[in-house]
Amino acid sequence: MSCIPGLPWNTAEVSQAFGRSEGYYQSVIEEQERSIIVKALIKNRGNKAKTARMLNMQRSVLYKKIKRLKIDAELL
Repeated sequence: MSCIPGLPWNTAEVSQAFGRSEGYYQSVIEEQERSIIVKALIKNRGNKAKTARMLNMQRSVLYKKIKRLKIDAELL
């Protein structure tokens, strides 16, 4: 599905359009997401409630992202 006709929308279509492996852009997005969350956790001294507010997301979403991205929040 594309918002603008003719332009790729999902990472598989983007990867195909630019000759990258299908998982390339997804891994780049995950690395950036992980970096943002880790920096926010450090800034908030590991406080997940403050971090979630800072990132404008629900705390439950933050917990799911921490788990999915394998962030060890206890070490921060």
